[in-house]
Amino acid sequence: MTSTALASLWQAEDESLQKFMNMFGWIVVQIRNLNPEVELQSMLLTLRLGKFTDSLWKKPPSSMDKLHERAKGYI
Repeated sequence: MTSTALASLWQAEDESLQKFMNMFGWIVVQIRNLNPEVELQSMLLTLRLGKFTDSLWKKPPSSMDKLHERAKGYI
């Protein structure tokens, strides 16, 4: 699998944040040598708009670990 798989992934309107993050994570672990910056940018672009994404765009996380930590407050 390649990073292009992330480009076709989108969080559906009725899909929970937790479910989407689990699916995203499952795909990420299958991509060899994925650049962490590409992973983070892909996550930011594939989340549906809402309070969580608003908070991420106002203060972007510096890593996926920080994004996951912030997501806990929205799950």
